[in-house]
Amino acid sequence: MSKNVKVSARMRSISRRMTFIFALMVAAISLWPAAAFAQSRDDALRVSVDRDIISMDETLVLTILVNDLGNPPTLPALDGFDIVAQSTQSQINIMNGAQFFSSAYQYRLRPKRVGDLLIGPVTLFQNGQSYSSEPIIISVTQGMAVPRSTESGGEIEAPPKLEGQDFYVESEIDNASPYQGEQALYTFRFYQTKETFQQPQYEGPSFTGFWHGEDIKTAQYTTEAAGRNYLVTEFQTAVVPTVVDDLTIDPATIEIPGGFFTRYQLLSSQSLEVQAQPLPDGAPAGFGGAVGRFDLTAEVDNTEVSANDTVTLRVTVSGEGNIETMPDVTLPDSTDWRFFADTPEVKSEIIDGKLTGSRTMEWVLTPTGGGSLEIPSLSYSFFNPETETYETLSTDPIVVNVSGSAASASSAPVAASTDSLATAASSLRTLKMVAKPLRQASVPLTDRTGFWLLWLVPVGLVAAQALYQQRRRIFKHDYAERRRRQAASDANLALAGAVASGSGQEAIAPILRDYLAAKLGHSVAGMTESELANELINAGVRTQLAMRVCDDLAASDASRFAPTGAVYPSSTAILEAKRLIADLERALVV
Repeated sequence: MSKNVKVSARMRSISRRMTFIFALMVAAISLWPAAAFAQSRDDALRVSVDRDIISMDETLVLTILVNDLGNPPTLPALDGFDIVAQSTQSQINIMNGAQFFSSAYQYRLRPKRVGDLLIGPVTLFQNGQSYSSEPIIISVTQGMAVPRSTESGGEIEAPPKLEGQDFYVESEIDNASPYQGEQALYTFRFYQTKETFQQPQYEGPSFTGFWHGEDIKTAQYTTEAAGRNYLVTEFQTAVVPTVVDDLTIDPATIEIPGGFFTRYQLLSSQSLEVQAQPLPDGAPAGFGGAVGRFDLTAEVDNTEVSANDTVTLRVTVSGEGNIETMPDVTLPDSTDWRFFADTPEVKSEIIDGKLTGSRTMEWVLTPTGGGSLEIPSLSYSFFNPETETYETLSTDPIVVNVSGSAASASSAPVAASTDSLATAASSLRTLKMVAKPLRQASVPLTDRTGFWLLWLVPVGLVAAQALYQQRRRIFKHDYAERRRRQAASDANLALAGAVASGSGQEAIAPILRDYLAAKLGHSVAGMTESELANELINAGVRTQLAMRVCDDLAASDASRFAPTGAVYPSSTAILEAKRLIADLERALVV
């Protein structure tokens, strides 16, 4: 009987605790929207830029977020910038019957000059109060883009496939059959008739089978096609085939971020075929694989030295070719000199589409004797692809006059007298014989395996403690972890159910918000687009992907109030949502 009483008392205790916890949850849920609303009201105006250091060939995005509808913000005088595009979006969030309004204003700005440019305070007059943002300083550099000019007034002939598209890409290589080791130039062109609110992101090919330099933006110019003017941006990459084979250069891509009313786009260029040819027979004995056109010079810092001095020999190979991977000049052995080599200094750049630069090698030479010593002639062989012949360059011998000799420079030995030797001999003591044979010392402690194995004990204890703590955290938050791991499969299952039930685009937003809540560990309901985008970016999501999330949520929410249903067919929208969740799943890796 007493046992049943104890069980009943324990059940009543658990019931009281569950009731108390439930009451706390209800109170927290009822107070949360009001707290969020107060926080948003305190932050009525927020101004930000996507970057504060740009070049003359780039643009930046100025974003102004206003909580509540009403008067638009007032821009300052943007004397150092041109406004090349702008957009506005308003959002309505409904929580517990209360409506929350927010507006986002975006301006894409292009700098007019180099230097530190000022974006003054943005002002807002709302609900009888005046708000003002802090000024922003933007550092503008010259940039790398060089405007191209032609005899036809600056217009370049457009590709035949460019027939009125807003965006278009193409790629080409200036030499489709280079020799192994010969430089070719890969060019990617991006055509656009519309400004983008975020800087497009270029990603070059992997160039399998090639050595390649950095991708460099080399030119911006305009052209006309199908009655439309296009701004063309060129990216160039110097490539050098490292193998003899039929090679393929994969397509390059450029990401065009979406804005409030535009969608994310990914454009790919065509792949290119390159046939790398072998070098012809007949290479000279000293040929090390250099391909291009080069000059060879040699000089010393001093031709008049003493026997105790050193001479610095500087040899430079310069010209057109892959300077970074070409072999060094070899200094022949000599009985007159001892030498020590220094690390080569390499300078390389692209000039008029050609890899050019210099490779400078230095040796510190020490004479082994005196007199007129000769630094022998140096030679360097390379293959010239223009003449299709092997060429060998040689330097003249260099004579260095060394005063004195290595023997006289050192201290001469002093002859010892017979008396001094006798005195030294008498002072020597005889060796005392050891009574017992010498024993070999035992193995040092540090050479014993057991000594080092003992160091593994504390490491193992630390690892075991970390593993134990991790298992405890996983056990404690097992539900949240399980929910996070199953978020993608749950979302895809819900999307499949939406397709089966014939739901429209409006069904995507709650599914996507549930997925984000599971991955981020908290609800995203009521968050503005800017807050959600910042949350995703802080979690490791790229800016373009975060904007895609905001765009899909906005489109799904808007479809609920659209008079004709979804903005575009529900099957297309749900397919895009599945792709979006797959991209998020790769990005939100904890």
